[in-house]
Amino acid sequence: MRAGQPELKVVGCDTNQAVRSVNLDRGWNGRWGAALWTGGLGKGCYKVVATLGGQSLGSFRMDVKANSKACLTAPGHRKR
Repeated sequence: MRAGQPELKVVGCDTNQAVRSVNLDRGWNGRWGAALWTGGLGKGCYKVVATLGGQSLGSFRMDVKANSKACLTAPGHRKR
């Protein structure tokens, strides 16, 4: 399967609704990767799903222990 934009979707474990998504990019080494910004996600359980062309390729569980306030900058920007 090669059609479509690969992406990561963050889905609430209880609601099964996507709360965030980010495109996957191919790195210099040929591997897919992405920076998953967790700022603003509330405490709880999330499922992170890799998709391509709308089809799930795999997933993992992510537990956020407290409201994510540590990163106050926008995605893609680093504090210096």
